[in-house]
Amino acid sequence: MDTAQLKARLRLDRQLVLEFFSSIASVLNAKGYLSLQDIDSLRVTIADIQSQRLDDFESIQSQLFRKNENFCQLLTSIYGEEKLYQNILRYTAKSLFIELRATLGAFGNSLIDKSKLFLNRTTIVYQDKKAQEKRLLSSLLIDAAEIVQVCTDSFSKIIIDFDKMLPISIGVEQRAGCTLDQDLYQALGFGAIDSNSLASTSEHLARLATEFVVQTFTTSTFGLIEKLADNKSDEGYLKLKMLEEDLQFETKKLNHSLNVSYYNEPEQWELFRQNFITCLLHMNNRIKKLGMLAVDFVNKKGLENNSDKVIYTEEMKRGIIFELISKGLQCREAKEAAHCLTDYLNHHNLEPDKVITSELENIHQSLSHESLTTLQSLYKKHDLSTVGMTREKNHALKKAGELQKVFKKHIGTSASLIIALLFFIIAGCGVKTAPLSKELDFQPEIPFRSNIFNLQSANPGSKINSYIKMRSYDKLVKIQNKETKH
Repeated sequence: MDTAQLKARLRLDRQLVLEFFSSIASVLNAKGYLSLQDIDSLRVTIADIQSQRLDDFESIQSQLFRKNENFCQLLTSIYGEEKLYQNILRYTAKSLFIELRATLGAFGNSLIDKSKLFLNRTTIVYQDKKAQEKRLLSSLLIDAAEIVQVCTDSFSKIIIDFDKMLPISIGVEQRAGCTLDQDLYQALGFGAIDSNSLASTSEHLARLATEFVVQTFTTSTFGLIEKLADNKSDEGYLKLKMLEEDLQFETKKLNHSLNVSYYNEPEQWELFRQNFITCLLHMNNRIKKLGMLAVDFVNKKGLENNSDKVIYTEEMKRGIIFELISKGLQCREAKEAAHCLTDYLNHHNLEPDKVITSELENIHQSLSHESLTTLQSLYKKHDLSTVGMTREKNHALKKAGELQKVFKKHIGTSASLIIALLFFIIAGCGVKTAPLSKELDFQPEIPFRSNIFNLQSANPGSKINSYIKMRSYDKLVKIQNKETKH
């Protein structure tokens, strides 16, 4: 993620923090816990924060505590410092987890689309630069998509936890007719109140779960690439390897963040929260890039024609060795005979049915007709043209349909959330209350304002009315002098 993109996302994060405080202020004002003077002061502070540069050192919480002590002390009294800042973290990080889940869902959906495109395409699976077996490419892609679904399900559990607001810590809600707890979580858009006594550990568990999810995703995705890559010096493979290492590094940074229970000052809490948010942003960006490169790599491999190439798997070699040893042949000689037979067939690109029994003695003296029959039966089992492989295709298509429904649901949820967040950016942020103060204006007196109204009342039909909106004192004086001369 480049600097401009990161700043844009952090600016959005700042708007969310301001939205958190302004929404709480509106509820507290409606309940009569905040005075009109505190509301007006908070509105001015929020407007001042919005006009500041993004890289200003002082955190939002620190400025609010310095300029709006009554409001912040009221919040601290209601929640306690730890619960207050955990609620801020949940409020701002929930959308990022939804976006991460959608990114994984988009990658899984693209894998399924490619599996349908390459439904009958065979590919060669490699291990240590050696061809191991032939597989349907669609089956490999759907297997990888299933692991992606496991990752999205794990993020869904994190989102459920982050959609719960920690309750207030004192008995304010027990007063007659007071529903402060419910009003606060509804105003902030949380789904429920977190009544779990161990809720304070949710953030730590979320970090551990995120590390597990990302490691599972990178391991499965890169495992798929490893199976398809016959040349480890290929440029596409090297780029994927670098991205995989970067993503692993981000997960370690996320998990090794300082424990939130050690933080006492607003700057320390905000530093932890921003590090948490920044790590999630970088992880999301790297997952997108890794997914795009992986799909391009798969597309390149899918266009290769491997239908005529004959591959003998380790299972086939083991079958020949078992047959020879069971007839009393020594282990070393049985292995040698099996390797000689498969190497001969690989070199000439021959199927077992193309070999006659009389040729076996020339390949290795220990081979017999039973050895060739065993190899033929095992080869037929893995033949992609058999009924069994047709059944595998049908099963893969059924799984693909089920997975695609889940992925599209996650993508749709993220799209609606992004639209809502953009609405916050465009609409701005402020305290959700009407200015109820009896004071006409909190701004300092502007010198020319009184002159405007005096001139307007003295000369109703003069040209001064057309210049009132311009708010230019010099031009008003010139017009006044000109009308006096006439």
